[in-house]
Amino acid sequence: MSKKTVVATDANGRTSSRVPTDTHLTRISQDKETNARGLRILQLCDEMNLAIVNGTELESPHRGSYTSHQHNGKAVVDYILVSQALCMLIKNLSIEVRPVSKKDQWSDHSKLSLVIS
Repeated sequence: MSKKTVVATDANGRTSSRVPTDTHLTRISQDKETNARGLRILQLCDEMNLAIVNGTELESPHRGSYTSHQHNGKAVVDYILVSQALCMLIKNLSIEVRPVSKKDQWSDHSKLSLVIS
């Protein structure tokens, strides 16, 4: 894929710290689980030459933050995927910490924000 592409998705796939085959980025994830949907995400990234931004040095202030917060646990299931051509233009991925107060929570997922310049 030579086009500059950004995919933001609630994919319900868990990839742990795995990376697509042809990426120069390394990942660290708080979520240590991998499931079938996660393997499919990695396969899709390989097929479309995409990189996973979550958990890389491009994520700050913390790498590999959880994105889904359920009563039975936390997981990383929301992803920012980008074409390799865009990696050099990314300034930051931030994953907002979910508010503790129930009245301030509007979702059981964290907000992901990507800055490209």
